Amino acid sequence: MNDPIHIKVEGLHKSYGDNHVLRGVDLDLYRGRINVVIGGSGAGKTVLLRQLIALEKPDRGRILLDGEDIVPLDEVLLNRIRRRFGMVFQMSALFDSMTVFENVAFPLIEHTRLGAKEIRKRVMAKLEVLGLEEAERRMPGEISGGMRKRVAVARALVMEPEILIYDEPTAGLDPVASRTVDDLIRSTAEHFGGTSIVISHDMCTTFGVGQHVAMLHEGRIRAAGAPADLLGSADPVVQRFIASSGVTPALRRD
Repeated sequence: MNDPIHIKVEGLHKSYGDNHVLRGVDLDLYRGRINVVIGGSGAGKTVLLRQLIALEKPDRGRILLDGEDIVPLDEVLLNRIRRRFGMVFQMSALFDSMTVFENVAFPLIEHTRLGAKEIRKRVMAKLEVLGLEEAERRMPGEISGGMRKRVAVARALVMEPEILIYDEPTAGLDPVASRTVDDLIRSTAEHFGGTSIVISHDMCTTFGVGQHVAMLHEGRIRAAGAPADLLGSADPVVQRFIASSGVTPALRRD
């Protein structure tokens, strides 16, 4: 595909009863880049995410994936669409009763007919790239928060998706671990390619890893562009959001 826009969202609306969460979202997510969607609590980030990965249908609007509107598709076709996404959940969401290896292998066991030998080959390849090969027999409770996040990335990548989504990847982590996760996002994008989408309210992550940033505010995209564009925005809402985070222009990625 030559189109630089991997996913195009047009006029997206979503309500739950009287709560109108998404109020006409227009958003471009760029192929092969790290796209960050920021916004405060209640801005609609999680609801937008659920529309992108086809867990819910919007009330109206379009979501174009490589030019194909996924909104009207039936459940059988949506399952095909969902396999194009890999998801790194908030707080990693690993199975506590499974080893690192078993956690990463789980999607292959559930969604493919691969034999044990091929599954092991694929899992170990991801673990080795992410520096986890020696942790394959350990349980999630025996490894650090940063390592659990790497395991979550390995699990998301094992199905070889073209789009990798991180849902609040630094939530619950201390500043040192958070910056380690930022490094992981960058290195994963560099090594595996594909399109990355980061849903976050962490402004250090936003300006540390983002190549294209969009700010969701009250159910609409308030601003979008390169990180430097948002840092230099004259929009008072954008200015207040960035100022309240304590992020300074020194974090600008030109």
